[in-house]
Amino acid sequence: MNHIFSDEIQREYKQITPPPQLEKLVRQAIRKALWEKRRKTLLAVGRYASVAAAAFLITLTTFANLSPQMAYALGEMAVIGPLAKAVTVREYQDQRNHAEAFLITPQLDPQAVDSLPPEGVEALNQAMEAYTAEMMGEYESLLSQWGEDPYVSVSSAYEIVTDSDTMFSIRVDHSLIMASSRNSCRIFHLDKETGKLLSLSDLFPADSNWEPVLRQEVIRQMEERNASEESDLYFPEQLTEITADQNFYWNEQGELVLVFSEYEVAAGVANMPEFVIPQEILTELKK
Repeated sequence: MNHIFSDEIQREYKQITPPPQLEKLVRQAIRKALWEKRRKTLLAVGRYASVAAAAFLITLTTFANLSPQMAYALGEMAVIGPLAKAVTVREYQDQRNHAEAFLITPQLDPQAVDSLPPEGVEALNQAMEAYTAEMMGEYESLLSQWGEDPYVSVSSAYEIVTDSDTMFSIRVDHSLIMASSRNSCRIFHLDKETGKLLSLSDLFPADSNWEPVLRQEVIRQMEERNASEESDLYFPEQLTEITADQNFYWNEQGELVLVFSEYEVAAGVANMPEFVIPQEILTELKK
């Protein structure tokens, strides 16, 4: 009897349709709880990393401008070089109840960097401004999409990843926090000799079959990682193409590293996975 009564209650329960207003309130409450939990960690990391980087570079720039001796000393530092006198940071900040944005755009002063072609610096600055505008547009779109008082936060940070004799590269990381987080990046490369902004396809001859070769190598590494970690953390089947504008950089050993956005080819715990391409593969592709 009790079992029959229980079955009847379950059937009635499943037939209940919650009012749209209640469903909306429940979803907002869930988003709020998750947002507040992740916001304390993820936003702090993204925001304060941006502030720290900006403050550090602004401080260096200030000292370089005030003291010729300091400017000379900074110029002797391998990583910083002329960057100390060339980088400025533009900020975009917005606060609307539980929604906020803290985005920065690094900019280079063409007159302060003798080693970089002015037209190339201008192209680089425009590309970085466009990326910030893209992030701002996504933020505004989310505000419109989720109605009044949404729980959303966006932030960005940057770092110089390459400053060699021939190449200058800046990486801008973007973090979006709502019910969960999503991290992505854009890496900009400027050829110091030609003043051209480079994409991945520019690294290889026009008739090179670089795309399938690099794709198969990344898939091989994903499958290898899955096997070694005894998990399905990486999703080889999702990598159907490596585009010409795929994010990449050169590490300290001069190796080519491909960077993917969070969730693009792996579970979120992998964050933004990176894959180092063996030098022998690059040598073969450049023949």
